[in-house]
Amino acid sequence: MNTSIDPRDFWNRKILTWEKDRYEPARAGSSVLEAWAKRFSGLPARMANARKFLLPRVAGRDVVELGCGSGLLAEEMIDAGAKSYRGFDVSDGAVAAATARVTASGLADRISFTVGDVSKLPALKADIVYSLGTLDWLTPEQIQAVFRLSAQSEFLHSFSERSASPWRYAHALYVYVSYGHSTGAYVPQYHSMAQLQGWAKPFVNRPLNVFRDPAMRFGAFVTTFPTNVR
Repeated sequence: MNTSIDPRDFWNRKILTWEKDRYEPARAGSSVLEAWAKRFSGLPARMANARKFLLPRVAGRDVVELGCGSGLLAEEMIDAGAKSYRGFDVSDGAVAAATARVTASGLADRISFTVGDVSKLPALKADIVYSLGTLDWLTPEQIQAVFRLSAQSEFLHSFSERSASPWRYAHALYVYVSYGHSTGAYVPQYHSMAQLQGWAKPFVNRPLNVFRDPAMRFGAFVTTFPTNVR
C-alpha cells in the first residue's frame, strides 16, 4: 500500500473517536454518516465474537493484541483470568489514553501498552495473539509480520473479506466519502482467505480456520482456534 499519509498521524486523529462511534451507544456529536457506518460495519458483532473466542481461553495465559487502539478488551482479559495483556499500536495518542486508564484502575502491573509498528516488533512471548481490524490497514509485508509474530502462539485475527457482499460495497462508499478521497491509497483493504493463507504459509505450520458470521457483514476471522463458537 503506497501512501504519503503518515499512519501515526491518521490514527491519532481517528482511533479514539472511531472506537466511541463503533462500540458505544449512540452519542451526541456523532454524525449521521458515522451512525450509518456503525449499522453496516458489523464491528459490534466482530467484538462480540472475539469475546466468545478469547475470554474462555485466556485464564493463566499471556495475551498480546496487535493494533490495540485503546485496548477495549484489556480489562476483560484480566477479569477472565489472563496472566498478562500487552497491546501494541502505532498511535501514541491511543497508547497514552489506554495507559492512563489502566493506571487509574490499578491494573498497570498486568496490562501494558507500547507504541510500535508490527513490522518492527521483536519476537513475542505470548500464548495468544489477536488483532481486530489491523490486517485491513497493513501492507502484505506487514501482514506477513503479523503471522511471524503469531506463529508460536494461538491466534485470532479479523479481516475484511473480499466478496460481493452489498455490505462491503456500502463500506467502500463510506470510506471514500468519509476520508478516502483525501487519503488516497491509505484506506482499508479487503482480502481473501486464500491470500491470508499464502502470506501465513512461510511462518505458520498449522491448519488455519476461517470463521464467518452474517452479523459481522463482510468481516471474518482467520484463526488457529476451532470455529464451533456459540
